[in-house]
Amino acid sequence: MLGQARPVSGPLPGPGAPVIDLTSRRPAVGGRRLAIAAVAVGIVAVSVVLSARLEMIDLFVYRAGGDAAVHATALYEVTGPDGLPFTYPPIAALLFAPLAVLPLLTAKIVLTCASLAALVRVCWLSVAGPSRRRGRRAAVLVLLALCMEPVHATLGFGQVNLLVMWLVVEDVSSAVGRRFGGVLTGIAGAIKLVPTGFVLLYLAAGRRRDAVRTAATFVGAAAIGVLLPYAAAWQYWTDLAYQPDRVGGVTYLGNQSLYGVLARAADGQPPGWLWLPIAVALVGAACHIATQLWQCDLRLAATCVVGFAMLAASPISWTHHWVWFVPAVGTLWQVRRARRAAIILLATIIAATATYAVWWLGPLSDVFGSHTTLVEPVLGAVYLLLGLAYIVVMMFEPDPQQIWHRAAVVPRPERTRHGADVVP
Repeated sequence: MLGQARPVSGPLPGPGAPVIDLTSRRPAVGGRRLAIAAVAVGIVAVSVVLSARLEMIDLFVYRAGGDAAVHATALYEVTGPDGLPFTYPPIAALLFAPLAVLPLLTAKIVLTCASLAALVRVCWLSVAGPSRRRGRRAAVLVLLALCMEPVHATLGFGQVNLLVMWLVVEDVSSAVGRRFGGVLTGIAGAIKLVPTGFVLLYLAAGRRRDAVRTAATFVGAAAIGVLLPYAAAWQYWTDLAYQPDRVGGVTYLGNQSLYGVLARAADGQPPGWLWLPIAVALVGAACHIATQLWQCDLRLAATCVVGFAMLAASPISWTHHWVWFVPAVGTLWQVRRARRAAIILLATIIAATATYAVWWLGPLSDVFGSHTTLVEPVLGAVYLLLGLAYIVVMMFEPDPQQIWHRAAVVPRPERTRHGADVVP
């Protein structure tokens, strides 16, 4: 009958039983949705303002590559402003095709919105704590990130570095589920080659299936690129991919990789016998440190360690590639064992990136001339040194007892004839 109460089956709670108010969750859910909506509106508003002001010259290169994919023209003969060539794998041109179809201002707004959304998501994944406290920490990290030169350069040039970083961070955080782990990293590597190095992280951490999925996704994307009529894939994979000078001058101050620093010191390309062993040793050491961090459930810190090692080992690592300082600051915030060193490094990263310290060398040389010789090795390698310092600080963060406990061999249970498990 309408309005008649249904009897409740089962025993009734006693007088001392706690009362669960299911309606108390509704305001929290509503507040969370309101916060997400506010963030989305803010991202769109900021993107519209920035898109009208920024030149975003690399977006023109993406659009040229996407246009080549749409009209099946020679991909590696197209250029953007100032003759900038398309330097990405063939499949990337297909992914950039929507940017070529859209009007220029709309494409700017779409790319900026996507980059800012990726930045916010990375900041959220980089901090820990209860929801409200985590939200405040993520907001602070977003504000700090917006003060960093690599983020400025990425947005100003119309680059996709924030999106590439988000794909990897989202992957290692297991937000996509273990079944698809490694797929997003493979997609990131299909857009820019450096993220393929995170296969080493998965292998070192014992995530072999994720490593296989990363490699399979990357190879599958490369295979699709071979089948595309515009691609000239053979030319790219056998020649163009191994020409650092085609991307830009390796001695340019904006190249903050180990190769670039050595090239400036040698006033030309450094010898392979010097650069390659150092790069290989650095990546190997970083993978070892990352393994220990992963065993202590410090996955994002492990990812940043490998990320900085890959940036250092790559022949070209422009300043806008170093957006990995954003999650690095988030992880330094939470360091416990080397707390003082972490706070000093955190403050140094923020100060150096916010004040554009990487570009001080030119103006100082104009003012002081040869007196800047002593500071050239530091100012000419600011981001490289900060990345290496992060690796060193994180080397002391893993807890040896926790690593030993995880590495301890757990005895396998023995099955009895009754089917019970007995641990000897």
